[in-house]
Amino acid sequence: ARVAAEGLAVELAWTAAVDLDLEVIEPDGAVCTFADTGEVATEAGGSHSGDANAFCTMQITNLERVTYPATRPAGSYRARAALADDCALNQRGFFTLTVRGAGLTSGAASGDLAVSGEVTATFTTSLPFDVVDDS
Repeated sequence: ARVAAEGLAVELAWTAAVDLDLEVIEPDGAVCTFADTGEVATEAGGSHSGDANAFCTMQITNLERVTYPATRPAGSYRARAALADDCALNQRGFFTLTVRGAGLTSGAASGDLAVSGEVTATFTTSLPFDVVDDS
């Protein structure tokens, strides 16, 4: 499913009972983290859904999301995901990091962008993407 043409969504979903963290580095170098929730947003308008499974307190959904409004700045962004805590469960799990919205580019690709794979003890990944001003 695509987000409304005026918005942008970055989502990290995973299958293991671990604590992963999603951050988005914005064009000006600011970082949208789980501290930027609710009424708090970055200058670029980034708003984080919150820290899922923080301190290994398991939740129903293993998902973190950062959203941006239509007024987000154009430029180069980087979505970054990392293992914050393996919760001593030593289980195998998988992740998907997805970017959805209008005006996305990444090299020759456009539209929805995604990277996926296995969560390991040294898990960290990133997905660079550009947002163009398509107005």
